[in-house]
Amino acid sequence: MTSIFYVEDKCIKVDLSQVDNEELVAEYTDSPALVMEVTKRVYHRKLDQFAQEMCDAIKVSPELLEVFLALNLMIKEGEYANTEEEQRRLITDIYSIVGEDETLLAYIMELVEENYTIDIEATEKGTEAPKQSVLQFTNVYAKRIISCGVLARITFPILCSFYNYHQMKNDGNLFMDAMNEIFNIFNFDDDGNELDLATKIQKFVQVQVDNTMYSDRVIWNYLKNMSVSNFTLARDICRDLMTNITPKLEHNRSIVAFFHVVIKHKIEYQFTAKFKVAYKPVKQLSGDDEISPFIKIEQQLISSSPELNLVMMKADIANFIRKRRVLSEEERVYHINNIVIHTAQTRIIGFFLNKQLGRGIPVLSLKKEDYVDVLFIAKKWFEENGYKFISFVLLGKPMPRTSTKKSIGRGKTLLEITESKVYQSLEKRFAKVGSKVNSETIIGYVAEIINTDFEFYRMPDGSFYEIENTPQIKSVIVELLTFIESL
Repeated sequence: MTSIFYVEDKCIKVDLSQVDNEELVAEYTDSPALVMEVTKRVYHRKLDQFAQEMCDAIKVSPELLEVFLALNLMIKEGEYANTEEEQRRLITDIYSIVGEDETLLAYIMELVEENYTIDIEATEKGTEAPKQSVLQFTNVYAKRIISCGVLARITFPILCSFYNYHQMKNDGNLFMDAMNEIFNIFNFDDDGNELDLATKIQKFVQVQVDNTMYSDRVIWNYLKNMSVSNFTLARDICRDLMTNITPKLEHNRSIVAFFHVVIKHKIEYQFTAKFKVAYKPVKQLSGDDEISPFIKIEQQLISSSPELNLVMMKADIANFIRKRRVLSEEERVYHINNIVIHTAQTRIIGFFLNKQLGRGIPVLSLKKEDYVDVLFIAKKWFEENGYKFISFVLLGKPMPRTSTKKSIGRGKTLLEITESKVYQSLEKRFAKVGSKVNSETIIGYVAEIINTDFEFYRMPDGSFYEIENTPQIKSVIVELLTFIESL
């Protein structure tokens, strides 16, 4: 026998054959099974739990079924307009009924009590943690907040029906106002004393946000210019915890640990994905002639703020890899353990990332797993764009030549390079960087690579990755210069 509430196509539906009220059932003839379309994606993974707890609720309090169906029908007939006043009326209609259902509320608290198997008041050593009136979450607080989550799962599908009927692009205060009502319902301890659950969560969030004010002060200075303060960020995170996270709480999982992880991720998101920085172009450089001009270029491409650059770099790399990853997890592990990192490889990857991201990236600061992902993304790009030799260099193991080195410091080869259009373009482009670019950087970089032999690389399937035909020096030079010129 089908449960009276069940999930199908991101909808919570009802088996009307199990509803005794024939008059109410007749009202659903146009859409006999549809009850609540849950288009708010944050709840989709929990829909089965939503439906099951709705079923359990009406077993305890059978009259709720008709309440749910009647309210849903009123929504679909347009009796609740999409205004703040009408939203408040809908919320009042729901929770004035539910909040007075002592049988249902007692059932929810008993359910949480029976399934709450942890002790968040104890330390790892089993001793009682010190009580902090502002920050300390006791087990009572945890149980009541989890109870709020249960009631949200039982009633939120009705709000989702309203949300979908009016094709709302954002929920405004709909779910927040509803959660405030729910928190008020469970806002007491076993002795009837007020707990002020919402304030407890607000202060918990505020402290964690405030803790970043010093460590991430550079970013906060920028955020202030965007009208983002520690108070507004804490408010937004608190709102998310109450409306989106509380309905996902589990009976036997620490809400403190769960909230802490969510808050941390929300803060990181604010510091990265939502935070746009206009990167400065390369400027005229001067200073120590001992420093490679290419290093100077990289330094200029990197943001002047180390802290800010680190945050932005991590976000850029993470997004870049996520959109382009080419390795399976098994392949990734293999290459992490077998890849040989060398100067020619890291230099190419640095240039590649600069081309793709529009900013300098200190390649050697990447985590090895990220480095490997980027390397194979780069390899694929070079292969697809006709840079066969460079693609080979990325994987090949460098072996210094024991035979005669190919000198390009003088003679015909040097002349061919310096008179080529691509080199002249490079010379003009980097003229502002430093006077020694042509002699020490471009030519030196090319010479470094062509005077190195690269061995084959063994792939995970046992095959060898190697270049088909040994390229002529001239073609290698053209390939390298063409790529550098494209940056």
